[in-house]
Amino acid sequence: MKQFIESIIKAEEELRKKSEEAKIKAEEIIKSAEKKIRDVEKNYEENFEQEKKQRMDDLLKKIKAYEADLKSKNLKEIEEIENRINKVRNNVKEKIIERILEEYL
Repeated sequence: MKQFIESIIKAEEELRKKSEEAKIKAEEIIKSAEKKIRDVEKNYEENFEQEKKQRMDDLLKKIKAYEADLKSKNLKEIEEIENRINKVRNNVKEKIIERILEEYL
């Protein structure tokens, strides 16, 4: 009977020891998994921020190009309008000079 009780105690001790080892191993696995999750989250956030910054830079470049194109078109239109105004102004001057000359000559 003593041997039987000792074998039960020994089995319980081994079970407790293996249970403790399994608990420690499980905690290590959990810590490792948590670290991997944090690393993946950090990597995702960095990539997301980098992609967001790249998209913003691309949009700013497109906006600046659009503004430059619009400004160029507006400057051309303004130049054309100024040329037309100058032509009309010159025509009016010529007509005024012609009428003055006709009246006084």
